[in-house]
Amino acid sequence: MAEGLQMALPQAELVLCPLADGGEHTLEVWCAHLGGRLEYFEVSGPLGEPVRAPVALSGDGETVMIEMARVAGLELVPPERRNPLHTTTFGVGELIGAAARLDARRLVLTIGGSATHDVGAGMAAALGWRFFDVEGQSFVPVGATLHRVAAIRPPDRALPFEEVLVLCDVRNPLLGPEGAAWTYAAQKGANVQDQELLEAGTRRFVALLEQATGRSLADLPGAGAAGGMGAGAVAFLGARLVPGAAYLLDAIAFDEKLRGADWVITGEGRFDGQTGHGKLVAEVAVRARAHGVKVMVLCGTLDATAAALDELGIRAAFSIVQGPCTLEEALRRTREWLCLTAWSAGRMIQADSSTGNSSK
Repeated sequence: MAEGLQMALPQAELVLCPLADGGEHTLEVWCAHLGGRLEYFEVSGPLGEPVRAPVALSGDGETVMIEMARVAGLELVPPERRNPLHTTTFGVGELIGAAARLDARRLVLTIGGSATHDVGAGMAAALGWRFFDVEGQSFVPVGATLHRVAAIRPPDRALPFEEVLVLCDVRNPLLGPEGAAWTYAAQKGANVQDQELLEAGTRRFVALLEQATGRSLADLPGAGAAGGMGAGAVAFLGARLVPGAAYLLDAIAFDEKLRGADWVITGEGRFDGQTGHGKLVAEVAVRARAHGVKVMVLCGTLDATAAALDELGIRAAFSIVQGPCTLEEALRRTREWLCLTAWSAGRMIQADSSTGNSSK
């Protein structure tokens, strides 16, 4: 993007600001801005196989950040094996246990991009929580076996963190038509019968979990995120759910970077009706508008109405795709097309009477 803009606007000052909202590669973005480092540990992946996953430690040593997608993410499961009935968050718990040894005061868990639906039970089991069936046998629940849980026992020792935050940009409850099973399980490989099983198992499991922890979980906004990890993090970790985009923009002092800028050029893979509901681009647009900065969006798929764009205060939006093509071709040519579209955007900015070549 910067390459194309610089060709069109050679005199412009470009301030590069990589962003993320709690999904893939949030750790790298966070470390790049805050001077942190990554520590790697071998833990269990979503299918139980070993994976090497990072923990980010902030430069001041006060905060550790874990990205759920790097341990239990959909990209770690081959398409033919994707099924949230069988995947586990056990490795997330193992990674939290490893992070606890880094002596940080605060844990931040990002929960975008998961392949799981176990309401965080696997994570909890790795941290010492125990789950029993009606015969008193202990086991580690997955989506397909949530309904078998008859009793829950907490660990003997609590985590050492003073604060646990979960970055979550959806407000779906745990149950019902907008809940975890009916909203997200299909994209993780579940069919309708699987979704029915997950919904029933989750309903039974959360009733026990609310009884065991004394917390109200089922209707908590964000409880249904990441296969119920929102609810699980609150119950098992004592976490607080916070909007991921807003948290990260605050952490990197994004509003300070807007001062003196004429334009913000941002983007995402698919810009659609969901973008305005807590997504990163929407948060960027709202903050830019508050500072009187014009916003342009470059994206792969542009599926938003003019009214939606106008409501967000976006001056212009363009798809980088140059014509009919396969997804494979679009992915292969992303850099080329992004550069070309940014060049065109730069020419448009150049023609804008209020900015010209002095744009920042």
